[in-house]
Amino acid sequence: MSEMWIIFLVGILLFIVVSALSTVNKKPKKLKLHRIEIPPLIDERHPEFLSLENKLNESLPPDFINKVKERVLTNHPTWTEDDFDWRLFELKRYFILAKILKTVPMFSEEVDEIWHEMLLFTKDYETFSNKFYGAFLHHTPNMEVVPAPNERALFDWVYLQLFEPTANSRLLWGPFLRHPLEAELLENFRALPESALSELYFKEAEDPQRMVIQLLKHDIQQAESIKHDKDDEPFKRMASDNNYTYLLPAMIYFSMYEANDYQEEMDHLLPKETSHGSSTSSGCSSFACDSGNDSGSSCSSSSCSSSSCGGGCGSS
Repeated sequence: MSEMWIIFLVGILLFIVVSALSTVNKKPKKLKLHRIEIPPLIDERHPEFLSLENKLNESLPPDFINKVKERVLTNHPTWTEDDFDWRLFELKRYFILAKILKTVPMFSEEVDEIWHEMLLFTKDYETFSNKFYGAFLHHTPNMEVVPAPNERALFDWVYLQLFEPTANSRLLWGPFLRHPLEAELLENFRALPESALSELYFKEAEDPQRMVIQLLKHDIQQAESIKHDKDDEPFKRMASDNNYTYLLPAMIYFSMYEANDYQEEMDHLLPKETSHGSSTSSGCSSFACDSGNDSGSSCSSSSCSSSSCGGGCGSS
């Protein structure tokens, strides 16, 4: 009997040790961002969108941002000020997209964390929402993994038209250009007038929305011309990852004419270091995470998370 008790106690001790080790291994990993300078919010190629940036900054007073920053850094003691600043920067870009498009899923758990904290300052957030959107910008968390490749494709196209992506942009949003635009959307932009497109995809019929419509219509016409010219190699591989805008016509072309082989075709054009990233449309990051200290800035290509990023649609 005594031997059985000893075996029983040893079993309990082993269970406790294994459980403790499992808990340690499940420690949340910290995303390691590159130590690079934050670029302008809007790409300099499109000064016509600067009015949105100015209005956004006017709608987010420094005292509101400082309160959010203090709360975030308190709740995330391993984050540096740069960690906060980069996530806020990408959230501002998201807010601009949510001003233009009717529906914008939140594809980054990291960026969404700042939005969550903003919402806790109820009056400040409501004031910001009403000033920038003219209505309350609702946040609806996604509790499950819900792939949204069509929405992610449109997000990527508009994001890369308006903004200059950085290495940290790809860390926070995950890899760009992994999904083709859906056939129905492309046909609508090819055939429908601006008024009908504004009704379907955009919040308001204002200059920024009209500019996005014109840009996408232009890319579709360019793809049709390339198809007509029968060029065997109309696109070249990017030498570096500094200019994703160069690949937007290719994105449209392969979405229209090679949708089944879209990812393979785009892999031939993306820089080698980024062409093998995860193609998930709901993951938060497909690059490096770190559970240790804050030193260094290099990143691997291991997956940080395959779960959905929590944020809901930006809709008022």
